[in-house]
Amino acid sequence: MKIEQKFPCLYTKEQEEKLKDHIEKYLGKSVAVFREEHIPDIKVDIHLIAPCERYAGYTLVTSGAGAFRMDIPEDYEHPINSKRAEYIIRLPENWEFPEDFNKTTEEIEPDENLYWPLRWLRILARMPIIHKVWLGWGHTVPCGSPFAENTDLCCVLVEMPYVFGIGMFKVDINAEEPVHFYQLIPLYREEMEYKIQNGTHELMEMFDDDFSDIVDINRKNYCADE
Repeated sequence: MKIEQKFPCLYTKEQEEKLKDHIEKYLGKSVAVFREEHIPDIKVDIHLIAPCERYAGYTLVTSGAGAFRMDIPEDYEHPINSKRAEYIIRLPENWEFPEDFNKTTEEIEPDENLYWPLRWLRILARMPIIHKVWLGWGHTVPCGSPFAENTDLCCVLVEMPYVFGIGMFKVDINAEEPVHFYQLIPLYREEMEYKIQNGTHELMEMFDDDFSDIVDINRKNYCADE
């Protein structure tokens, strides 16, 4: 049954606090928040968590995407799929976060070599609204061209946030539906095509022991023709 929702879709203060407490418990405290000022549909803030003893690299996580409830076809209703979702991406410790990231693109055009992970967190957060689809484990989303000039990565895989432990995957914000956290893994075009043909598990088995879920803009393409 189609879910009828009124825009903007926003968390309540209580739900925001539950989400914030969950992020701090499993990821750590935010050192910055890249906020959205204009909210015609949802308000997608992005929390930045710095490297720590538990986790190498930076972690970016959305807060606000899950205020919108996705329509999931009956055939795909499963505990691993939730109508509400937030998204995570991990970046290396040498990634730069200029202060102007918190300004709108109307005020200043950001350096896309640095900004694309934030842009794609917000793109995926709104994809269910704009394109009337749902996103969950194993889905792949193509960019159509490389994310930036300095990389050939051009697609994302929606995966489980395994590195943070099973508890990170879900938080109950009300009595009806949990919010699920999914991690975005950037892919090359050939890797996405392999996944579409063979499945997510098979693609992950292609990655060797050196593969990291932290973004590496120059990493090996595991499905490139030799």
